Amino acid sequence: MSRIVTLNIGASRAVLAEYAVKGKQGLTLAAYGSTELVGLDWDAEGSAEAVLVPALRGLAQSAGIKPGPLALALNGQMVFPRFTKFPTVPADKLEELVQYEVEQEVPFPVDEIVCDHQFLGQTAEGDTAAMIVAAKLDQVTKVTDAVVAAGFTPVVIDVGPMAVLNALKRSYPGLPGGTVVLDIGAKTTSLVLVENEKIYLRSIPVAGNAITKEIAQAFGCSMEEAEALKKERGYVALGGVTEDEDEISDRVSKIVRTVLTRLHAEILRSINFY
Repeated sequence: MSRIVTLNIGASRAVLAEYAVKGKQGLTLAAYGSTELVGLDWDAEGSAEAVLVPALRGLAQSAGIKPGPLALALNGQMVFPRFTKFPTVPADKLEELVQYEVEQEVPFPVDEIVCDHQFLGQTAEGDTAAMIVAAKLDQVTKVTDAVVAAGFTPVVIDVGPMAVLNALKRSYPGLPGGTVVLDIGAKTTSLVLVENEKIYLRSIPVAGNAITKEIAQAFGCSMEEAEALKKERGYVALGGVTEDEDEISDRVSKIVRTVLTRLHAEILRSINFY
């Protein structure tokens, strides 16, 4: 029996899991833990090392997961995904077209990024569908350096939304029609729409932190106090707006509804665009 260790690093939380691999029986979740990344600022020098390393060490110890090789998923905000299609040409020419697409479409200098691509098969018109994903090299390095310093060895680096898609397709093979998956994080909501071999991915800038900021502004309190209010008093009543006898809960619930209504509108826009 072997094991697979996975780590998902989001904007404000890290999730570590260990799976036991038992022959043809597949994966069994053996250990799991998560922790908040308090004070993490990707733009501040040394923040990733100062916050991530002790957080991951503590997480591994509390979850009982021994350091070693792991599969790492980066949050969707850190990467630039693009779906495109190319005409049918020889393999070497196809690779040249991918490189040209990266140079033209990725909004960063080529020498400052790390990128990869995956061909997704043929379209109905006979073109070759492809997914290209790029990320700034310095941001990826910050994460991998911290992971290594915590005792782990990244052997696979994936994109969070695509890892969610892979989990969906593995757990529910042969899904008929179209399926929408939402991964609501702190800073962004990842929307993944899959229909047979077609894939559409969008990162929506409306998520948990948007609710917290609105609460902080409405109550004139700190983000920490607003986060506590959100967790303790936040809800959205089913069936429309209702009046709550508790004035604070009533105000918080209306703020939550307002933000989630924005998210709902963005989801509908994405589906209509697809």
